[in-house]
Amino acid sequence: MPKKLAKYGIKFWLLSDVDTRYVLALELYTGKIGNVVLRLIDQLSSNIQQGCNVTYDRYFTDFNLAQALLERKMTSLGVVDHKRSFVPIELNVAQSDLGSSWFYFNGPN
Repeated sequence: MPKKLAKYGIKFWLLSDVDTRYVLALELYTGKIGNVVLRLIDQLSSNIQQGCNVTYDRYFTDFNLAQALLERKMTSLGVVDHKRSFVPIELNVAQSDLGSSWFYFNGPN
């Protein structure tokens, strides 16, 4: 984290419920190992997982993550950088209007 004022610190990954603000899973960052979102979700029981929506920022957005969540009967929502390799060509637009959004659905609706 080069732009942080403090050179040292502790980093946690956190999975929380947006309605209750309750922490569902917590992991201390010890280096890059696999997909942190899936590891946190796998800590939950299958009853909690089914039917949930996982919302994440562009740092975590990945096609394989969305597919893995769909296999667990969960939906996902995330911001995608159009330059990423997994973005379909139809969505790779050079210029879009300010405030506009593109949506892409895959699988059963």
